[in-house]
Amino acid sequence: MAEIDEHTVRQIINNNIREQINKKLVTDFLINNLTDSQVSILLRLLLIEEEYIPYKKRNIIYYQPSKYDKGTFGNEDKLIDLSIMTYDGYLYAKILDSDNYGDDFNPYHHKFKVSVLGHDEKGNIICIDATIDAKEIKIIDDSKLIKYANTIFKDLNIIR
Repeated sequence: MAEIDEHTVRQIINNNIREQINKKLVTDFLINNLTDSQVSILLRLLLIEEEYIPYKKRNIIYYQPSKYDKGTFGNEDKLIDLSIMTYDGYLYAKILDSDNYGDDFNPYHHKFKVSVLGHDEKGNIICIDATIDAKEIKIIDDSKLIKYANTIFKDLNIIR
């Protein structure tokens, strides 16, 4: 992922704050008090063209593991044969919680605890708990796919 220099971040934030006497102070406050992950989320919210839908507990999502993590969930061909991985490498997962220090779920946190569908050495579908970055998440908006994945999670007794 590309890094954005502070000057560019300041320009983006300034362009999205209404003109007022404290505009520079607001920008300084945001730059100096938000973590890099929080700045990244803020920039995404400011720049995306479509409506942002915050994550919720128990959301069924697509998770695209890195090439290093793919083997954790099973053999790619078998995952596709089991219909729990798309041809472009996304696995079904369910959001369990945000990975923040508080007790409350934070839909804007940069990491989430999820249960990912995978398979064991015998080829049986199993759930594997993982902590993933929000940028690895893709929202599923097809109700049939959500129902399909929920059925699998329910069959595995992963109601959470």
